[in-house]
Amino acid sequence: MSFEGFNVPSGHTQIPNEFIEMVLQSGVRVDPRNPDKPILGIGEIKIMLFMFRETFGWQRQGSSLEFTFSDLMVATYMGKATINTALKSLIKKEFLQRWENDGKMHYRLNIKDYQDYPWSVSRDWKKVYKLDEKKQGRFANRTGAGSLTEPGAVRYPNQGQFANRTNLEAETLEAVEVKPPLNKGLNKGLNKLNKKDTYLEEIEESNLTIPTKKALNERVDRLVSDSIKISDIENHFLANVDKSLDEYQYIEVLKYYLDNAKGTIISFTKLMNTGITTYLKLQSDNDSKRSKVDRREKYSRIENVPEFMEERRLEGYKEDTLNVDGEDAQKLKAELLEKVRQLRTSKNNSNNQGDLIE
Repeated sequence: MSFEGFNVPSGHTQIPNEFIEMVLQSGVRVDPRNPDKPILGIGEIKIMLFMFRETFGWQRQGSSLEFTFSDLMVATYMGKATINTALKSLIKKEFLQRWENDGKMHYRLNIKDYQDYPWSVSRDWKKVYKLDEKKQGRFANRTGAGSLTEPGAVRYPNQGQFANRTNLEAETLEAVEVKPPLNKGLNKGLNKLNKKDTYLEEIEESNLTIPTKKALNERVDRLVSDSIKISDIENHFLANVDKSLDEYQYIEVLKYYLDNAKGTIISFTKLMNTGITTYLKLQSDNDSKRSKVDRREKYSRIENVPEFMEERRLEGYKEDTLNVDGEDAQKLKAELLEKVRQLRTSKNNSNNQGDLIE
């Protein structure tokens, strides 16, 4: 269905220009070339828009809103893990403030002119939003509300066998092997599929990069079987990428351990910390080996050539143009032998002169 276009607003929600500029300039991870670049994920943006809509949109600046994770799941269509991660990040960035009263959590926007505004001033957004009705619509039984037709008469398996009996004595029946109901296996498979769909949804809604999401989607079965939280992966990714190693090095370590780790992964954070430490050590050892090879090449021994060969080189001698066949080869051999004889004679003479001096 195509989008028909926006209506001209008769009412509107004011959104601070600072937030709009942050969204336009934001990225999903730290940029080392621009460390001041704001980091905002889709979960954080959706929660902030919800807060603007339910406060500024009703002219209730400074008012707090009371809600739970399940309330936001209905209002923002996000998973619980994504909401948890986004709320923690917004509170840490001081975009939102939180206050607990009688076991209920209240949240409000951090507004300069309303720092001393009482927390007791709260807006009952759920009633206007018709939250209970929407919850029923979203969390209703997805297998359907049941058949609308009237049920027919119940027919038992042995009804035909005993319908026209005149003998009222009981007949002996053979024992039947009891088999486990099929529903148990079906329910287990359906639960696994639903959990896998939930993981894929959380991966898509996370603040991870596209290559990282692709790697996790390909290994979602391992994530489901070991119950690895996407929020743990997201937090660990943001804490390490572009600090200790780059994105693609992180993905290589992630893929290696998800593919090769034996047994159940109890702590994803500890496993990845160990993997990153090992990876960086291997990188350092490889760099050290390459450095040693470079030094050996730089300070390799240079042999001095005999004087007659040096004279040949200075006279413009070129080996690739020399004809070593026939007479040229014999001539070259004779010259080399003569040079060797002269060197030996010169050495013997110098030794004899030394003996005379002594």
